[in-house]
Amino acid sequence: MANTLKCPVCNSNVYHSLKNEVHPDDFSDDVYNIQLEGYLKTQKNCSKISFNIAICPYCQLLFKETFFSDNELEEIYQHEYLSQEAKMVNLEGFVYSNAFFLGNCSKDAFDLVTKINCTRSSQIKRIFDIGGRNGFRLMELARNNFECIVFDPIPLEPCDNTIKKEYLFLDDIDAKKNSADLIIFCNILEHCKNPVDVISKCSNLLNDYGYIFIQVPFEIPLILEWLLIGKIRKKNLRNDLTHVLFFTLESLTTLLESKGFTCIDANIESLQITESGSQVLVINVLAQKTNMVKKPTQKMLKLFNTLNTTVIKFELNRLRFLLNKYFKRTFIVALHT
Repeated sequence: MANTLKCPVCNSNVYHSLKNEVHPDDFSDDVYNIQLEGYLKTQKNCSKISFNIAICPYCQLLFKETFFSDNELEEIYQHEYLSQEAKMVNLEGFVYSNAFFLGNCSKDAFDLVTKINCTRSSQIKRIFDIGGRNGFRLMELARNNFECIVFDPIPLEPCDNTIKKEYLFLDDIDAKKNSADLIIFCNILEHCKNPVDVISKCSNLLNDYGYIFIQVPFEIPLILEWLLIGKIRKKNLRNDLTHVLFFTLESLTTLLESKGFTCIDANIESLQITESGSQVLVINVLAQKTNMVKKPTQKMLKLFNTLNTTVIKFELNRLRFLLNKYFKRTFIVALHT
């Protein structure tokens, strides 16, 4: 009998999953797994660690049956990340030591707020960045007299004295004492096992008609790449092991609409993270709190309808890189816009 799971976004029954065995010897010096190498080396039967990736055909979410307990995750987030960062600061993919990335994030956040205040009736004055490390995304906003608060338990001082920091997890924020016009929630939701509860908590922290901006990595192409190449070669899925949710546009907008948000803008972006041109795919969604609840549908959707031109062009370039890497030959992929 097939193992039945509940989709954490739309609560549909999910019957099919892909098994991924984690190979401890396949941890190269990259930003995907280096922060967890110390933790994994202490585990018994480490060679047998595995987890399944389940696929919801209704909202298009992919999600892991994680092997980490809540206590283990808390230990990882509070200690392992920082203790291992010294090994990653000089790696190209470690964006938090990259002035190009940090500066662009700050500018993008300022441009987002400016656009909202110029085009919509509900104005933004107070901004929360949840999980925002030292508040780097808030720099430009704080310097332009917006009230900016970052909530993050990582023991890093705020990057500017105009930014206030509270060393708290989301669950520990008191909604009676804290409210915002905008919540920035970047690269956090993919780590959350209960996304419905997370979005409900964010909604409680927002003022009436407040906004939430969510950014998550778009990792579906990486999973497809792993299935085609990595799984055959017994290589790890090259993403952070603590990512438990793999969103599509459909699954992320479904989640927000089910909790009383109306999506204003949603897109997949090829985001440049280094000055040399390295890029990653991300999903961006801006939504407003309206209390207009749209219940998730049980109707089967066309699978992965978010594979648009941006994604296809990005993946063709990655395919060319992988073919050159694995087969030591030069392949040319012609891209036409």
